[in-house]
Amino acid sequence: MSKNKTRNLMSLGLIVGTIAGAAGAFFLAPQKGTDTKKDLAYRLNDLTQKSILKTQEGLLKFEEAMEKNMSNDESKYYY
Repeated sequence: MSKNKTRNLMSLGLIVGTIAGAAGAFFLAPQKGTDTKKDLAYRLNDLTQKSILKTQEGLLKFEEAMEKNMSNDESKYYY
């Protein structure tokens, strides 16, 4: 097997193992299932909201950079 293929399989195994471990930890936790589900839902909602906020901030920065770039480009054509 080539080094690339071995590295890809190892990376895939690491990712799958991490996900399986996290799922096992949540479902085998010493608390009621409903509490675990609520906690998981809260954390996923928080992560989603943070992701949306970061995406919006990135888009605003991108838009500002594009406007700045457009104004710089337009000034080249006027003497």
